[in-house]
Order: sequence, then structure tokens, then C-alpha cells
Amino acid sequence: MTRRSVRFFFFIILAGLISVFAPSACAQDGLAAQTTADLNLRTGPGPEYVVIASLSAGTRVRVEGRDPTTGWVLVTTDGKRGWVSTCCIVFDAAIDLETLPLSPERGATYAEGASPDADDPPTQDAPPTPGGSTAAVTTALRMREGPSEEDAIVMILKAGATVAILERSLDGYWAHVRTAGGVEGWVSTCCLAPAGATTPPAAPPPGAGWNARTAAELNVRQGPSLAYEKLALLPPQTPVVLEARNATNGWALVHTGAGVRGWVAAAYLRFDAGVQIGDLPVADEIVAAAPASAPADSGAPGWQNRPIITVSGRAREIFLHGQTLGNNPGAISTIGDCNSDIGVYLGFFAWGQYTLGPDYQYLQPVIDHFGGSFARRSVTTWSGNHAWMVFDSTYAKPDLCKPGEAPIECEYRVNRPAVFLIEVGVNEAGTRTFADDLRAIIDFAVEKGVIPILATKADAPGGAAQGNNAIIRQIAAEYGVPLWDFGAVAETLPNNGLRADGVHLLWAPLDYTTPDALNAGHAVHNLTALMALDAVWRGAMQ
Repeated sequence: MTRRSVRFFFFIILAGLISVFAPSACAQDGLAAQTTADLNLRTGPGPEYVVIASLSAGTRVRVEGRDPTTGWVLVTTDGKRGWVSTCCIVFDAAIDLETLPLSPERGATYAEGASPDADDPPTQDAPPTPGGSTAAVTTALRMREGPSEEDAIVMILKAGATVAILERSLDGYWAHVRTAGGVEGWVSTCCLAPAGATTPPAAPPPGAGWNARTAAELNVRQGPSLAYEKLALLPPQTPVVLEARNATNGWALVHTGAGVRGWVAAAYLRFDAGVQIGDLPVADEIVAAAPASAPADSGAPGWQNRPIITVSGRAREIFLHGQTLGNNPGAISTIGDCNSDIGVYLGFFAWGQYTLGPDYQYLQPVIDHFGGSFARRSVTTWSGNHAWMVFDSTYAKPDLCKPGEAPIECEYRVNRPAVFLIEVGVNEAGTRTFADDLRAIIDFAVEKGVIPILATKADAPGGAAQGNNAIIRQIAAEYGVPLWDFGAVAETLPNNGLRADGVHLLWAPLDYTTPDALNAGHAVHNLTALMALDAVWRGAMQ
């Protein structure tokens, strides 16, 4: 072999080694994602690690690795590198977190001597919660090292203390907070209220007196157990008059100055000095629901007087089953066609492109709760989808789903949702198996502990979906699962809420202070979807 050929051979070998050991473009770039809420960037995967920076909602990041629990991912952004919780990021493309490489990278923890005061961003720069940057503690509250009752107590927060919300647990029941003095820990969200966001309601009329206040948002029910129907929702710090208790002291019969009357869980009441629930008389009264009054003619669109969502007691049973399986109470998945794609459906709420106005501002909390799912494209939604297709592996996404895995199985494994929003039927005119296919979806959802919300579809009079809407209503009643009757709503809109093609929903910006939004199928579809989710969230998941 000549010296020239040896040199050439050497360069070939060297090039091969470089191609093997040099990182690929994918490894360098990572996966693109965006934060959906303000998050701390930390030196390691957990709240015990030092905060490097606070990332605002909407920050673009590159994801490079994960921890073994998939609860934290290693990211880079704007020259910074660290770990963030997966609770509040959304990927540009669907991804199974378990496919990300495990990263051993760790930095300093506070236990190793780092000072929160020295290394953390100042308190006023702490990430804001959706309702504001701080929260008020409504009653004496234990701060713990982690998000569970088993974690060690850090300190006791006094009622009235103000804390900064740093992040929330995946189930929403715990918040990671920082005090004005820089102490961090986890507290139950039961006893936090947005600081300055809620003015305590007025006390009952003079002479009536009041004996307690609500410590958190509290459901008023017809009877003393969760089995009874809800009558109202009282905000934190609502003054109430105590009338009676049940035999176990777990529930109190109360009324407010606004005329709301019913049973509330006594654990979430803060009694006046000297008042004890055991002093109240025992009662077993079942409070009747107030009769609905006929709405005044305000010129509002006719759909506002239609029943939009029906929620039964079975929805809660399904939800509780799902929690035992580890489903995410803050996640939803869609099963639908082009009208369920994030480009026209729910995504606007994640991107901030909406105005609720005073009439619908009550829906903001449900946006805050489920918003992380609104900008995510479900594996089970695509143009032309049929109910049977979600069980056919040939329609699964090969970059996300396992070989032979059906789209609905893949979507559940990847997202672990608490709710399926199911909108199918327009593409299945005359399909004899539609009812059986829809039942199969519900059976799968119930088995996995996912609340199925069945939605009827908008269609022109005599169109394909009309007959299937009747099937959807029948099956919802048959299974006792929530029904979002958008088809009935659409019938009150101009041209049934559709464009001239009779298929696609008429578009309008989601500004619900304008008549256009309240009369266009696309905008009303999005709004009533929020109403349906809100009813299920409050009625079955709290």
C-alpha cells in the first residue's frame, strides 16, 4: 500500500469515527416545546434543586432529556439550561415522554448549602399563578417538603399570609409556594385564594348574624353527602349562617345572605370564636332545588336557553376509578374530525386569543385547569375521522404509537387524560355500525377511567349527522355519561352554525362581547365546549 493510499484510508476511518461520535442534529437541537404557565428552571428534577431562572408562559425551549419519572425534563432556552416540570409544557409535535433519553445531569440542592435568598429570583419575580402572582392563605396551613401528607412539615403558615405560587402538582391538589421571607414548600390548594382577586361577599342582612365563613370554594348540596345534587358554588370567604348538622358532624346545613341554602362539608368552614359544630341541632332535611324562573327576553341568541350539558353521577365514579389508575386530572383528549382540530377548536384558549367578557368570565378557571391540553393535537383527531377508525392501527401515528397499537390506545398511553371529548358522526351517514363503534369508544373510556363527553354535531336540516345525533343522545342516556348537545345549540344559529358548504362551522373571532361570536358556529362551538368541560370538572371531578 502506498503512502498516499494509507493517508486516504486514514481520513476515511477518521470521518467514520466523527460520524459515529459527533452528536446528530436531532441530539443537538432537542425537541421543540413551549411553556403553558410560568415555571421555575432548576438545577435538577425536583423542588429541592436550586432555581436558576423563572420562565414566563409562552417561553420556547428545547427538550434534551428526562428524569426516570417523566415528571421533569431537561431543557435549554436563551442560553440557560436546567430542569422544568412537565406539568406545564406542550410539545410542538406529539411525543411519548418515555422515549426521551434519561439524563443524569444534576446540580446543587438547597440541602447542600445553597441559599434560597441568594440563588432564587426575588419573591416579586416569582412565577404568577393564572389568577395572579400571589395567593392568600385562608386558614392556618402546613407547608411541607413535598406534595403529599407524608412529606415533612417545613412550617405553619398563618391565615392571611401571602405566598407566591411557583408551580402546581399534576393533580392540582398541591401548590409549590414561596413566602415573603424566601421559604419554599408545598401546601394544599384547598386553602389558597387569589390575593386581591376576591372581595369577601357581604354579610347576611342585619339581625340574621353569621357563624362561619368558607375557607375555599365550596359546593352547596341538597343533602349531607357527595351523592346529593349540587345547588350552588360558594366562593372563598363567603359568610354563612349555621342552621344544623348531620349526625356525624361532617356536614352543616347553612344559608347565605343571598338566599343560597343547603348542605356544605364542615371541614371547609371556619367557625366564629366560640362556635362548635357539635352545638348545632342534628337534622336530616333534604333541601329542594329552587324552581327555575323563566328567562327574560334579553335578545340573546336562542341557544343560551337550550340545555347544553347533562352530567350524571356516573361521571364521578368513572373519574375516581381513573385516579386510581394514575390518570391526569388536568388532561383531556379529543376524538373527532376536522372541526375538533386545535387550529379551530380549543387552541385559541391556550394561545390567549379570546375575550370571555363579563358574561363568561366564570369559565376562566376551567381554561386555567385544562389549558395545557388545549394546544395539544390528539392522536385520535384528524380530518375525515370515523368512530371505527380509532380502533384501527393503520390510522395510528407511526412516530408516536407502538406497532399494532390503535390510535385510542396510543392516545390514552401518551396523554393519560381524565376526559375524552368525543365528536364523531358527520362522516358516517348510513354507517350501520356507528352505534356499536361509539359504544366501543365508551367501553374503552370507562375501563380506563376516562370520562367520555359525547357531543352531537352541527349539520344542515336532513343532513348526515341528524340521524346519528339521535343515536348519540340515546347512547349517552343508556350509559349515563355526559352529553354535550351542540347539535341542538347549532339548530338555533343562522344556517345551523355552518358555512355555505353545509359542512364546516362558520368562523368568527372568539370575542364573546360581540354578537358575531355568539351567532357563529365556530365561536359557539368553542364556548359551549368550555361550558361542557366546566360542568364536568365542577360536577364530577371536584
